Amino acid sequence: FDTDENGQLVASYSGPGIFTQPNWYRNLMESTNRTKANRLLANAFAELKFLNDFTFKSSVSLDILGSNRRKFQPSTYGVSGNAPLNRAQAEYATEFYYSWLTENTLNYSKTFGSDHNVDVLLGYSAQKFIQENNILTGIDFPDDEVQWIDAAAIKNGNSNVGEWSLLSMFSRINYNFKGKYLLSASIRRDGSSRFGADNQWGAFPAVSAGWIISDEDFFNTSSLLNYLKIRGEYGYAGNFNIGNYRQFGNISSTNYVIGGAIAQGRSPVSIGNSQLTWETTKGMDVGVDLSLLRDRIYFTADYYNKTTENMLYQVDIPTAAGFPNIQSNIGEINIWGYEFAVGHKLVNGSFRWNSDFNISFNRNKVIKLGTNNTPIGGIGEQGFTSYWKTEVGRQMPLFYGYVFDGIYMTQEDFDRSPKNITSAVGTTKYRDLNNDGVITSEDKTFIGNPNPKFTFGFSNSFNYRNFDLNIVMSGAYGGDVFAFRGWHTILDGNFNVIKEVADRWRSIEDPGAGFHARTLSGTTAFGRFTSSKWIHDASYLTVKNITLGYTIPGINKYFSKARIYASVQQALILTNYPYGNPEASLRGLSSLELGFDGTAYPVPRTYALGLNLNF
Repeated sequence: FDTDENGQLVASYSGPGIFTQPNWYRNLMESTNRTKANRLLANAFAELKFLNDFTFKSSVSLDILGSNRRKFQPSTYGVSGNAPLNRAQAEYATEFYYSWLTENTLNYSKTFGSDHNVDVLLGYSAQKFIQENNILTGIDFPDDEVQWIDAAAIKNGNSNVGEWSLLSMFSRINYNFKGKYLLSASIRRDGSSRFGADNQWGAFPAVSAGWIISDEDFFNTSSLLNYLKIRGEYGYAGNFNIGNYRQFGNISSTNYVIGGAIAQGRSPVSIGNSQLTWETTKGMDVGVDLSLLRDRIYFTADYYNKTTENMLYQVDIPTAAGFPNIQSNIGEINIWGYEFAVGHKLVNGSFRWNSDFNISFNRNKVIKLGTNNTPIGGIGEQGFTSYWKTEVGRQMPLFYGYVFDGIYMTQEDFDRSPKNITSAVGTTKYRDLNNDGVITSEDKTFIGNPNPKFTFGFSNSFNYRNFDLNIVMSGAYGGDVFAFRGWHTILDGNFNVIKEVADRWRSIEDPGAGFHARTLSGTTAFGRFTSSKWIHDASYLTVKNITLGYTIPGINKYFSKARIYASVQQALILTNYPYGNPEASLRGLSSLELGFDGTAYPVPRTYALGLNLNF
């Protein structure tokens, strides 16, 4: 808070885009965003065993949700690009969905002689999901007092429904001989409503085998190596997660003026693709499991290699087609890696210590993109199509943009350096990678990789008498994060700014640290959002959880056991990343848009005390 010489509040800041003055402060605190929801989850099954070796099981599950949300933003609430005062806004939204799933399986299990064990499964499942959304909005409220949409001068509404269904038939056979030769084969056939009528179905077979060598007579089980198994598998898997109705050309309500009057009508908003079909991943995995010193130490190693074909993605198309993109099966990517896990169990009297460590090395390479291998992304100066680029022969995805080269500190520096038409002394300088003497979009290049070289996890549990201690850690090495702070270096007054901006270039006599540019109309937008200036190493080690507990046995005749504990989550993070959370990824787990930190809140450190009682 800022105060005047009398100690009175004159202005307050409350996050990006919010600027308030004292007489508005009460209304700001009365901003509402309330959600009420009722959800029903139900499961039921019936099982029938007959003829000794057969089991039929039928199950049904149901998920129903009904919710409503009421939101009101007073005129004192700032929004992106607009500081207060703004027109008050309100929303009232309802959501209803239900999903049901039924599965029916017939299982046959038989042992022939004493060595041959067979298990056969046949099954059929059906699933359906329907969701309805309705929203009412209102703007131009006369004041911030009455917050219901009925008080708004302008009211609008929207309603939509989405649904999808999935049918599946599947079978599996498991066989083992003497419990040491293992073989499994399966196949499933799935049909999804999200694909074109001629391509709704896909078949996905798989096979796996294993050999427990340590069960062989020739294997000399010793106190050093007492278990050894090798295994492998090969198979196909399908993906249909593309959203609803992408196979159709969609239409939307559109108004037009005819004879001076508004006429309601419809217009197309997307191109359909009746040839859409399943994205398919085929892959293999080989591994080994072993244990040492009477199972006190175990070790697991895996190598996998898989190829995803017919990738589902929205492909950009020429705007002359009337639409920006089309959903398509566009390409092929190869993914491979190594995964290792090791653990141990130590028991020494009343002291026990278990630990587990795992580490993964994952890589990928783009093999094909569409018919012409046209890259995805890397377009424009701002927006999510500009921050990443995916192209054939490289990992997916990579950050793309200009190489930051400091600030034009003096007139002499400016005169002798390549520059953009909008550049000036005190603005950001970028490298001229094609050596043509000017800075243009042709100088963009790959500037970072969000894929870490490896990730790892480490957990330990200790027990001594009635005390227990658990520590969980995880980390990654080598990946980058695009720590976007472009909006928070602008001095237009719409946003809070990061503190480093105080050391920006102000003049030749006061050039600052050479990292943040001046603010000068018409000169500072170029490259502001897509440059290596925002790329940071995101290597980290995090202590995710520490829990200390004490168990009290047999308190009284009512309680057989009680345990009290204290825990802390996000206890410690070791990283050079400057903005709080190196695991931030605004676009979630989207495989083409990883590692973007859009000023997300850091993960909070949470302390807890608890009590468990056993009756």
